[in-house]
Amino acid sequence: MTEPTDTAAPERPAPTKLEDVLAGMRTARTAFQTGTLSEADYVDRILQLDRSLTTRLAGQFNAQSGFAALESEFVAALEARSNAAPGFYAPENEIRSRREILGRLIENHPQLAGMTVADAASIVDRTSKGEEIDWKYGNADALVVLSAAMTMVNLNREQVARLNPGLNRALDNSAPTYLSDVIGQRLMARAETDEEFEEWESGKRDQVLAAIRGNEALMTDIGRLRPLLDSANEQEFLEQHRLRESITQSMAGIYARVYGVPELGNGNVATVYAPAEAMQENETYGYAGGVHGIRGEDHVVLRTTLYPELLYRNPTDTPRAVAEKFLLTVNEEMRHAVDGLYADRLVNDTLPEDHPAFRHTNIIFFNHFNYTNGDDTYARQYLERTAKEAATEVTLGLVDQIFPQQPPAAAEGPVVEMPGMTIQAGAKP
Repeated sequence: MTEPTDTAAPERPAPTKLEDVLAGMRTARTAFQTGTLSEADYVDRILQLDRSLTTRLAGQFNAQSGFAALESEFVAALEARSNAAPGFYAPENEIRSRREILGRLIENHPQLAGMTVADAASIVDRTSKGEEIDWKYGNADALVVLSAAMTMVNLNREQVARLNPGLNRALDNSAPTYLSDVIGQRLMARAETDEEFEEWESGKRDQVLAAIRGNEALMTDIGRLRPLLDSANEQEFLEQHRLRESITQSMAGIYARVYGVPELGNGNVATVYAPAEAMQENETYGYAGGVHGIRGEDHVVLRTTLYPELLYRNPTDTPRAVAEKFLLTVNEEMRHAVDGLYADRLVNDTLPEDHPAFRHTNIIFFNHFNYTNGDDTYARQYLERTAKEAATEVTLGLVDQIFPQQPPAAAEGPVVEMPGMTIQAGAKP
């Protein structure tokens, strides 16, 4: 009996030099854009080339500037140095750990202190019937009180079943995450900033922008940002990555000074190279992480990647577009990190009630605690919306100065702008 013959076309050999890999990527992209290479063949070719590129670069990065696989090691090291109790991060202890954080917040909160599970159940029950909820907590913001009550009920259903059987029966007819979804998808989508915070935050943004503009070396570095695909060789590619790393660290220092959070940038900000294949699974260009209330493990990770240059239908392929996308990510994640560090203080009783960001931080805490990833609500929730607004204001003030736009050339017909969508079906725009 003869073995079956594989008639599939063999993968073409991967180039060995990085400049040849990049040239192959550029050739493939041109072929796809001109219609001589199908979408499926293009994606396959790009992923093949990108694997070759990541293999080539594997030894070029250190522990804090490497591949996406190192992100988990980076975060694990921070968690190990945090003040979390043993076993806090274990999946089987999730409910217990969440109760610990919420309990600490309630205990230390100048307005919510003393709220019990019975109180929380009563608030949720009465609110569902249209009653006001400021019956016990004086000047506390109604949104904060309701969010605290819903979160407490959600984490203590066994007690709620004994204390308020009627509410428990009503909740039994809903999804297990119903109350958390109400907070994340409804309450936080409607939450607005207060005037005191807006004035304070506007001043902070002005200070951030002024500090960046006043840093000549940083402004020069931002002006040197170029598409990774334009790199002529391995040295230029690595230089672009390290340029992003340097900018990120400098920006962290500025946010730390302006917002008074010296923890930011103290070994907890990393810039990694993320292969396109990893970005297909999770199209995230940066993120700020950490448990609000646990000290020492707050972190920011920024990703350098060819993904938007290769797998967007409208590629990010000009210096201005590259700088704008990168700075939007950096500024947003730094603002998220500031929120997280302020929330640590809120939970641990070091953020005074008269601080301009007190109410804002309360809403941030409950939004983070009840975060939603739903495509239709993700960007509308308070936590994301306020950080993106801040990032946009700071970023546009920089790119308009460093990369002034030229008037568009006259076109013979109407110009149709396509959304920035990835080629791969199902990927997040």
